[in-house]
Amino acid sequence: MEGQLRVEAVFQGVDERHAHTIATELIDRAHELANLPDCQCDVDVSVEETSADSHVDPAAQPARARPVTR
Repeated sequence: MEGQLRVEAVFQGVDERHAHTIATELIDRAHELANLPDCQCDVDVSVEETSADSHVDPAAQPARARPVTR
């Protein structure tokens, strides 16, 4: 495997319907990109929904991305 990209998102301060809409759009876009003629990759999706009571560290730093080199 040449490379791998992992996207993890945590939604805070949005209602459940809005969070589902955003997650759906992210997943749909990932599939669209993977199906481009010049992209030779697979998309594996795993979604985990946790309750609003789950602890999320508010000081956690957001993920940063690096460009993929070919």
